[in-house]
Amino acid sequence: MPTISELRILDTLYGDIAFRPSISDLARRPLVQRLRQIRLSNIDSLDMPGIANITRFEHSLGTSYLASVVGFAFDLSGEERDILESAALIHDTAITPFGHLVEEALSYMNSDFDHEKKWSLLLSHPGQGNLGGMSTQMFCGRTSGLTEWANDNYSGEGTRVLTSILDAIKGNGKLGPCIAGTLDLDNIDNVVRIAYHMGLRPNPELPIRIARAMKGVSQNRELLFQYSAIGDLQSWVQLRQSVYERLMPSRLDFCGKLMLLYSTVEALKSGELSGDEWYLTDADLLNRLTASPTVSIRDTVTRWLMGDLWDASGLLWMRENPPQFHDLTGFADTLTDKLNRRCFAYRIKDKRKRKFSVRWTTGEGAILGDDSDLWLLGIGSPVKRPFSVSDNRLISALAADTFNSEHIGRDGVGAKLF
Repeated sequence: MPTISELRILDTLYGDIAFRPSISDLARRPLVQRLRQIRLSNIDSLDMPGIANITRFEHSLGTSYLASVVGFAFDLSGEERDILESAALIHDTAITPFGHLVEEALSYMNSDFDHEKKWSLLLSHPGQGNLGGMSTQMFCGRTSGLTEWANDNYSGEGTRVLTSILDAIKGNGKLGPCIAGTLDLDNIDNVVRIAYHMGLRPNPELPIRIARAMKGVSQNRELLFQYSAIGDLQSWVQLRQSVYERLMPSRLDFCGKLMLLYSTVEALKSGELSGDEWYLTDADLLNRLTASPTVSIRDTVTRWLMGDLWDASGLLWMRENPPQFHDLTGFADTLTDKLNRRCFAYRIKDKRKRKFSVRWTTGEGAILGDDSDLWLLGIGSPVKRPFSVSDNRLISALAADTFNSEHIGRDGVGAKLF
């Protein structure tokens, strides 16, 4: 195997960190380098410019570093450390441009795309060619480099090691709960990293302390934590809520998501884009949309890039029964007829609250946080005319009837509209 220089970076949260040769080699492969061109926040935030251009590359390196901390805490062998750190590094590499936003655009088309499911396809048939695109993923004219990396670093054992890595990304195997669990390394780094860039000033030592407190996996596939970590875990849950309390009701960003989604959905409908092109970067997608022969697609993306946002309805908190994205299409068509203006609907499931089950090394457990049955609905229109009070009332009434949901106020009781 050729000598690989150690990758050293200055990370926003963790300071000067370095990666072992095999992980450094993987980080330089095309499938990981593509993540430099994919945003973590899924949209260029206007309300919170600090998070506009955090890359999934930065987040993936941070998650892999936390995995190295867990490797010592679990007292793993060298190969097990490689599997855990590699899985953490590439867990996001099958994601679409603009992250989950383009996955949602595909869902508007009733296409069941999930970047994590691509790993299931690859794991089921590790010796075949395309398998959801990972083996032939194109970036700057190159394939992903994943199989080559495994063969270069694990002579004769590349397929076995790669299978273990992909298994961990799915949440399986001895190390899977660290990567894809209820409270995993991906979530831990993601929340604190966004909070830091957002300006909430979290303690950058928090993710490291939580990683050090991980001590194994139970027979029921639950991560085991030292009980002394309860304060840090509670702080992380509270920080997560603070992050989403700012992200979710951001009107400018909600409207930006509407516009980018509309353009992408329309490009998928017209055949200008295909779900098979999930490997495009953010810049690739924008270039395709701004060069679209369809005026509505081209103009919408150009307006978004210039900050000339669509008019949008009030953001409605609804209770229960969030619709599937493809069900929003008929709802928007009905509004288009009733309001005499082109409408596009978008919804977000409430992420401000989430319940986490934690298991201690003593065998006892705890529940942190709470679940929510709320979701947020908004309507956008390219017509430059504000939505009136009567428009918003109509939207609320139609949504409640169509989706069997209730519009509520901040206190959880029936809301007075606008």
